[in-house]
Amino acid sequence: MPTPSSVTANVPVELIPKDQLGALADKYGPICAVRTRAGVFGFRVAKRGEYDRYTAMIHNEKQRPKAAEYLVRACVIYPGADERGALATLDTALERLPGITMTCANPLIEHCGFDTEAEVGKDD
Repeated sequence: MPTPSSVTANVPVELIPKDQLGALADKYGPICAVRTRAGVFGFRVAKRGEYDRYTAMIHNEKQRPKAAEYLVRACVIYPGADERGALATLDTALERLPGITMTCANPLIEHCGFDTEAEVGKDD
């Protein structure tokens, strides 16, 4: 799992140049940036259908190994001039270092709203 200094959800100012960050945030909303061994990648929040597909994949034994890669590839928006450029950059990096999928997956899932420390009330 990445160290806290390598992941900054919503305010990745130190990982993405300010001029690019502003344009990305205007277009996609909150951004999550992750520093990997292959460089910095930026992600938008998954759309509901994308997250639903990811969830279905992790519950399907045959699709589970590709679930994290699906979500990471669906949400990558940086670096590159557009989503296609970011995806091409990510795919090139994955050919060399396939493990970066897992480096990016956990921060991205949290960025999508998953919270293991959510406050839960129970009626005993």
